[in-house]
Amino acid sequence: MKKNKKRFLILFTLILAGSTMYELPYLSYSYYDVIIRALDITNTQLGTLMSIFGLVAMFGYFPGGWVADRFKSKYLLTFSLISITICGVILSTFPPFPVLAVIYAWYGFSTSVIFWSAMLKATRQLGDSSEQRESSLGCLRAEEDCCRCFMGWPFLQFSTCLETVMKASELLFCVIPDYPCWELC
Repeated sequence: MKKNKKRFLILFTLILAGSTMYELPYLSYSYYDVIIRALDITNTQLGTLMSIFGLVAMFGYFPGGWVADRFKSKYLLTFSLISITICGVILSTFPPFPVLAVIYAWYGFSTSVIFWSAMLKATRQLGDSSEQRESSLGCLRAEEDCCRCFMGWPFLQFSTCLETVMKASELLFCVIPDYPCWELC
């Protein structure tokens, strides 16, 4: 029984790691216009950043298996998560474009070469062939999507609430005749 609890804890940790690992690199898909304004870059530059990420990630999957076989999964996963966190902190300082290019290249390297293969290896090692490893992999992928859904729900509620408050304040100011937005009403 204790062995099963440990396995479920490891699987749950892998689910959380897998569902949050790709949030920073793909943040620009969800908040495209906000990212462009915040980082003070153009559409072309953001496209270039995502292309850098995609190319590095695409070619990084090939050596990823080799790296996962050479090092312990827990060290690779820990290093990858810490490095992505550091890149996220640097990204939050709104760095110039060359630094952004390095960050997105590292996102691609860290998610494909270091993280992905190590996560699959760790999931595979949770059970032997009689315990159906495939069910662990399926559970991992399904639960990652559920985790993303539950992580996004509070943000959706907050943005809906904020939108309602903004519309209410806009209506309030449109009632006042001397307010400049009178022409909008």
